Amino acid sequence: MALAAKEIGTEPEPFRLHGFALNQLGRYAEAEGQLRWAAAIAPENAQVQSEYARALMYLGKYEEAHSAYSAAIAANGGNWPLGNRAFNSLMQRKYDDALQDIESYLAKDPGNAWALQFRGRVRAFKGDFDAAETDIDAALAAQPENGDALYVKGYILARKMKFAEARPVLEKVLQLDATNSEAMIALGDVAAEEKNDEAAAQYYEKVAATPKGTAFADSLHAAAPRSLRQRRRGSNALPDCSPHAKRKLRAKPSRLARN
Repeated sequence: MALAAKEIGTEPEPFRLHGFALNQLGRYAEAEGQLRWAAAIAPENAQVQSEYARALMYLGKYEEAHSAYSAAIAANGGNWPLGNRAFNSLMQRKYDDALQDIESYLAKDPGNAWALQFRGRVRAFKGDFDAAETDIDAALAAQPENGDALYVKGYILARKMKFAEARPVLEKVLQLDATNSEAMIALGDVAAEEKNDEAAAQYYEKVAATPKGTAFADSLHAAAPRSLRQRRRGSNALPDCSPHAKRKLRAKPSRLARN
């Protein structure tokens, strides 16, 4: 949006800081308004564009977020905009785009545990389980209690129908973070595959009790009942209950993004 500087002032930092604080509070629509002003004043400011993109992504405005992250990358914003643009692509199931950005990230920082687990996540959701496990094992070697990497490890094992191996890995995720809905759904799937419908239902009900309000949370809320209905219909295939199983999400995830 091209706006005259005299209409909005010439200093972007107050708008950026206000927008950052609003993002942290989860008030994404208000943050977008503040950061739009900052981006109009300083379109080549990497920090401004990256924070603006984050608000847009949280609101589910993925194409606009992609453009703002691209502007931050062009302004030499470092690896964080690359990681976040990859995440933005993942939320749209644009796996190849996500992989391209995370490969660029890892080219600059080869041992980064976050980037390794993220690449493993994308590969796992594409069904490339062996390559995904290599990434996840490398991430866990660096950070043995990385909950995101442990979840993907358990997810891969479950998708390979190795339920006895998947269960303790996913249970460890919940030991680290008792609110991790991804792990709850995966454990529910494992229990259902093992014909323990009562345990499966309990896990899915726990997801229903967790807060909504972001794309990540909302999609998980949608995934759990869908899985239970599939079980009740007698499906014998482990469903894809990853938070990226739905093409359109309403807002944005939380802990997986970098900024």
